[in-house]
Amino acid sequence: MKRTKAVLGIIRISLGLAGRAPGSWILPLLLLALPGVAQAQFIYTAANGAITITAYTGSDSLVTIPGTIDGLPVIAIGDGAFRGSTILTSVIMSDGLASIGTDAFYECSSLTNATIPNSVTNIGDSAFSGCGLASVTIPNQVTRIPSSAFEECRGLRTVAIPDSVTVIGTNAFAWCNGLDSVTIPSSVTSIEDGAFFGSTQFGTLRNASITIPAGVTNIGTGAFAEYEGTLIVDPLNPFYSTMDGVLFNKSHTTLIQCPETEYGSYSVPSGVTAIGDGAFYFCIGLNSIAIPGSVTSIGNDAFSTCTLTNIGIPDSVTNLGGYTFQSCFDLTEVTIGKGVASIGERAFFDCPDLAAITVDAGNSFYSSADGVLFDKSRTTLIQYPEAKAGGYTVPNGVLNIGAFAFWSCAGLTGVTIPNSVTNIGDFAFSYCTNLTGIYFNGNAPSVGPSAFLGDNGATVYYLPGTLGWGPAFNGLTTAPWVLPRPLILLNGPGFGVQTNGFGFTVSWATNLSLVVEACADLAHPVWAPVQTNALINGSFYFSDPQWTKYPSRFYRLSMP
Repeated sequence: MKRTKAVLGIIRISLGLAGRAPGSWILPLLLLALPGVAQAQFIYTAANGAITITAYTGSDSLVTIPGTIDGLPVIAIGDGAFRGSTILTSVIMSDGLASIGTDAFYECSSLTNATIPNSVTNIGDSAFSGCGLASVTIPNQVTRIPSSAFEECRGLRTVAIPDSVTVIGTNAFAWCNGLDSVTIPSSVTSIEDGAFFGSTQFGTLRNASITIPAGVTNIGTGAFAEYEGTLIVDPLNPFYSTMDGVLFNKSHTTLIQCPETEYGSYSVPSGVTAIGDGAFYFCIGLNSIAIPGSVTSIGNDAFSTCTLTNIGIPDSVTNLGGYTFQSCFDLTEVTIGKGVASIGERAFFDCPDLAAITVDAGNSFYSSADGVLFDKSRTTLIQYPEAKAGGYTVPNGVLNIGAFAFWSCAGLTGVTIPNSVTNIGDFAFSYCTNLTGIYFNGNAPSVGPSAFLGDNGATVYYLPGTLGWGPAFNGLTTAPWVLPRPLILLNGPGFGVQTNGFGFTVSWATNLSLVVEACADLAHPVWAPVQTNALINGSFYFSDPQWTKYPSRFYRLSMP
């Protein structure tokens, strides 16, 4: 590692001092005391006869990247070299520079001007992400605008993309929401995921248009999500087309992107078979979408952050993607047709007004009960609508409560979980802020590490005699569940026929004594005491070694 030296101004003095009065050489001495202009300081490495700048240690806000250091050409700005600088406002890069590394100027929020020479052929991922640039001219030797290169450059107004560029990378201009002008050159063949995501919320592009050239063969997911202008496809493009400003594939069988400028209601054209990932993302003006029977697939995030109030999924749809309705704050009801065979992860995530999910009874894969979504066999609870209020009892027979199933259900006050449940997924009950009690009928199930995250006011109640409980469960305080009467636990390893008899656990959160009575015929019952036991810590275990002497045997509990 080397560090360049700050060079002070040097003044040559050729005054003969002999015979002169002292005052005659005061001026040159004063000049010597004046500070010179300090050059910017860098840390750099030298390899193969060239310099790569790896860090900036100076304090100047205006920096020039020199063409040479120690007589060697500067060809690269290394990864993260200026990352996070808060003082840098302007950088001028000398001709000869070839590469700008990954994160080179990442989060240089005060950087408003960057002069990039035409000698640059490579710009790294996130090189200028989070900068304060107002405009940028990309060198005409760059062939790819890399991932997140200018992401969140919120002050960026204009972008000049040269004809050398063939790929606009993932999130390259995402959240550049002040853009006034973007022209995609005819050289571009691929516009990757999120390339212009959220980039036109506030700039004048919201009233303008973007033309997709004839040579574009790939448009990634959400490339123009939250775009408020008009999308136009060159009619010679063999892969894509537009209809009323909505982007489709060429054959109009897949709806790819609906711009935010659609308001009120929209009818997906008949013949469309797929609604793509993020197709209606953040269409905050749409409150109604009609889906024709030709549609068989709805992609991930398809209606995420829309203002839909209710929607019906037709019988023709077989696949419903993950996060499909994420953050649809106005959505109150969803009806799922009988054809849906797959529902992606968190399809109804963060929908605070959703009160009911209804599944067609003819569906072979999913079902609903009281507005709650289950698999067909009702062994997995998939989604509890966030807007349902009060207490809820999970139906007996449910084995699994899925991840995020009750996420952020602010109206949920209490939940009773049957002894059939053996697994609770991660974040299943997270941020149910009004949840005060979780009541378990059985042994402690396996549970995700954040299943009850944010439920700080809740207590876990368990039946004495059930297994796996301690003073805390998944970060929540536990307490015995006090029932109005004693209960025979119909689960656990001790229930049923054992080596020495027929046994079961009696649970009641007291230390009283109870009598176990038995009879052989419920039609003509004659109850006889079999055993009297004291409840210790709320439970006792009963075993009847005489049960084999009777054709049938029935038990009940009574007070002594």
